[in-house]
Amino acid sequence: MSTEIELKLLLDKAGEARLRAVARRLAEAAPVETRLHAIYHDTADHALARRRIALRVRKEGRRWVQTVKAGRGFTAGLSTVEESSCPAPSGRLALDRIPDAPMRDAVLAAVGEDALAPVFETDMRRTAFRFRRPEGVVELALDVGEIRANGHAAALAEAELELLEGAPTAVYGVAQGLFSEGPIRFSRRTKAERGYALAAGGVAVADPPPPVTAGPLTLAPDQTTEAAARDVLSACLEQIAGNVAAAALSDAPEGPHQLRIGLRRLRTAAAVFRPALGGPRLDALAEAAQKLAAAAGAARDLDVLAEEQIAPLAAEDPGFPRLLAALAGARAEARTALRARLAAPETQAFLFDLGAFVVGRGWLRQSDYAQTGALAAPVAETAARAVEGRWRKAAKLGARIATLEGEARHDLRKALKKLRYSVEFFESLWPAKRLRPFLKALKALQDDFGALQDEATAGAILRAPGAPGADDPAASRAAGFALGFRRAEAERAWAHVQADWAALAERRKPWR
Repeated sequence: MSTEIELKLLLDKAGEARLRAVARRLAEAAPVETRLHAIYHDTADHALARRRIALRVRKEGRRWVQTVKAGRGFTAGLSTVEESSCPAPSGRLALDRIPDAPMRDAVLAAVGEDALAPVFETDMRRTAFRFRRPEGVVELALDVGEIRANGHAAALAEAELELLEGAPTAVYGVAQGLFSEGPIRFSRRTKAERGYALAAGGVAVADPPPPVTAGPLTLAPDQTTEAAARDVLSACLEQIAGNVAAAALSDAPEGPHQLRIGLRRLRTAAAVFRPALGGPRLDALAEAAQKLAAAAGAARDLDVLAEEQIAPLAAEDPGFPRLLAALAGARAEARTALRARLAAPETQAFLFDLGAFVVGRGWLRQSDYAQTGALAAPVAETAARAVEGRWRKAAKLGARIATLEGEARHDLRKALKKLRYSVEFFESLWPAKRLRPFLKALKALQDDFGALQDEATAGAILRAPGAPGADDPAASRAAGFALGFRRAEAERAWAHVQADWAALAERRKPWR
């Protein structure tokens, strides 16, 4: 049995052509071309797929090989899969010849007495390049072809960067040299998972890519702080990378929104884990995240203003459609600027640097024994200490909530947002019956401050020199009406913010 560690990226035609050209220039030798025709088998009820096992026979040039893959996991974009292969003369299955005994037993137990049959097949033309770096040796497999199932076919172009020897950071080092232009699109699905989706009548390759929300994190109280930090940072990378693609390749407003959330979560994670992980590399990643969030924020703020604040008022005045038309132009310009930023080399470098930081334990400081202790500390202790610090910062401002003005209100809003992200990172450590009431009260207070932020953002856009619609009297009249409406909404929210703060302050703190 062998362990396969690789980074997968989806490609469009332009990206494929760029990659071929760059790879030919940087590889240590001429590429190797192979046709790969694979047939994936399973029982009628997909017993293997339900156990996350893939069984295939594949014709590699002139020979057939049987392979079983299982145990797939992700860390910072890298997938890790256990696989066991053996010859398969004439493409015939031979389960008793699976070399790895535990894997063979797992397959036989899953299949039982049921018959195996083809479910789908893949037909790929692979171009393999090899790269050597100080950290290790990496193979780039550029696969172009299609997946076929039940009379349907889905085209697929995918780059697989597999670690052949050395440290996993070598994968990111090679990737950074190959993908200076973007946007890159990480692939979290195997060919097997795509094939099963197609066989079930679903989509093998989503186009455009959907937005990615923050998924739940499952941490154990006795997990080390370092392991928890790895999991949190990996989750941040997944959300950021997914939404870089979504924001760049789709017009949906949710892409920039989730991208900004992912970047903010990363910066919060950097602050939470800074006592254990802090150093120049973490600081540089947090700074890069802040700059990218600003670009995403410019597009997101215009989307919110147009779709959530102005569009609902469209029937109130003839000037609103004209204001929306002016905002449409500003939104298009902001999205164009964001796409240019997402395609720029610094964005690709940021993603690969973050991945390398996580898998390579880039936070380690030699001979720093205090750091060793901090990294080994149970995450339950680190979480309680970090979230308590977040709460105290918010509470210091909240104690003066009746007299807060302008910038101080904004500071409290940001403190509450960081508090919520921090709590969400560690929520699996605490009883749900204590967590839910606290988060419900926190969300209610954040909604109050959201109304204040909506007013501030609307004013910043619509009162700025050269604001959208400023040269159109009807649009300007509508803008004034909208600003007045937002002001009234903000005042209504502020009227009960003190009660909502008191409710939050009285809630039992789940980390205590």
